[in-house]
Amino acid sequence: MKLEIGQTWVSEINPHENFTIYDGAIDTCADAYKDESIPFNEQPESAKILFWKRTDEKAFEKFIQDNYGEGTSTYPFAWYGASKKAALTTKIKKNHMKLSAGVEE
Repeated sequence: MKLEIGQTWVSEINPHENFTIYDGAIDTCADAYKDESIPFNEQPESAKILFWKRTDEKAFEKFIQDNYGEGTSTYPFAWYGASKKAALTTKIKKNHMKLSAGVEE
């Protein structure tokens, strides 16, 4: 599975988990990292950090209220995040997500 900036992933069973990959950075500490002059999309997958944000605010708010009650804190659930490919792949598989928009798999 190839994860790229611009992809939107959706889950029918857990819509509060829907997210879009909106940016990325290079992990210069990763073993696979070689050179900063290599464009982001050409870097090895293990050297990428992907920035994501949830896309279904209503479903997210309902999930928080149903599980934690009324309040302003969404801890430990974040609206935005940064993850390596492995963490996002696990989230995609766990929530039976499908690519909705963006670059094809």
